[in-house]
Amino acid sequence: MRYYRFADIAFEVDGLPEKLPEGKYLNLFRTASVVPDITLHVQNTTLVLPSDAVRSGNICYVEREGKHRIYGWFRTPNPAISFVLNDWKNAEITVDVHPELYDDAAFTANWLLSLSGFSTGLLYRKCATLHCSYILVENQAILFAGFSGMGKSTQAELWRRYRNAEIINGDRALIFQREDGWYAGGISACGSSKICRNYTAKIAAVILLEKGSDNRVFPMKIAEKYRALLTGMAFHRWKEEEIDTAGNLAMDILSELPMYRLRNRADEESVEVIEKEIGGTLYDI
Repeated sequence: MRYYRFADIAFEVDGLPEKLPEGKYLNLFRTASVVPDITLHVQNTTLVLPSDAVRSGNICYVEREGKHRIYGWFRTPNPAISFVLNDWKNAEITVDVHPELYDDAAFTANWLLSLSGFSTGLLYRKCATLHCSYILVENQAILFAGFSGMGKSTQAELWRRYRNAEIINGDRALIFQREDGWYAGGISACGSSKICRNYTAKIAAVILLEKGSDNRVFPMKIAEKYRALLTGMAFHRWKEEEIDTAGNLAMDILSELPMYRLRNRADEESVEVIEKEIGGTLYDI
């Protein structure tokens, strides 16, 4: 049995071979035995893709009686992992793993969690997975979001250089609510940034980045905030229930969390204009 905690959500994973490594970052989130919010039961099953499966990105799915069974791959010609997506709403979910997958030295427990769609389990528990750079300044989080190539990693590095900020994750963060506000949490995936820490901090602001010839902060309208959050959140865009769940969570977040759009030329002044806008929030505590 292995136990992990992401944000305030505890996972129990049973059925993993003892020899299966956790991977480079998952060990940061391992915890002692706890009462789990979600239990993953892993079982060995030879998987065959049904003929009526629908492809969506790097997965396939079939619908049976209103439920969607997902099939995922990991460097294999045949499906490597399968699970019922709807089960992530429950306290327990069964994940079928092709036995040959364990023979691949690159396969880890972290890959298993990722392929089994655990971000969906977080989403159903009001925890968003956002594509962003997550930095820590004065023990508060700033999240830099935006389309690929807009400079999320660059802006994080500027804050590290000029304000001694810590980069917690170069690619993703969890957003979840506690009684006193919205928090950012670490996650065991960080894209190509290779920067991953397990740290939770109250969020000072979410900054939507765009490139420009000057540095200027703009207030964001509700529709703009909503679009920015949904674009960056992880969920299955073909599943209506997840679309609704993600949309409701985005509305909760944007109604309370400061969000700004930063047009910037990626220099020290771009740090200064954001610092001026949210400086009171950062430095009052």
